[in-house]
Amino acid sequence: MKKIILLMVASIFMFSGCSDKDGVKSFLERQGYKYVTTESGNIFSCGKNDVYATKFYAKNPNGFDVTGVVCEGVLKGKTIRFY
Repeated sequence: MKKIILLMVASIFMFSGCSDKDGVKSFLERQGYKYVTTESGNIFSCGKNDVYATKFYAKNPNGFDVTGVVCEGVLKGKTIRFY
């Protein structure tokens, strides 16, 4: 039982730093966002099946400043979530 808990904790820490900064910047720019900056996101901001979490700051297509996270799973595309 202790090994399973240790493995779960280790996997949470391992996945919490996974991000795709270049891919997210390109994705958001294709969606019309400008001045995109990215940083590592918190995997807890995303769904349970997501592997990547990348936090971003940008100007949306309407010209407003936005902050959010782009989540991505293995068998699904990217999802934008705003804070």
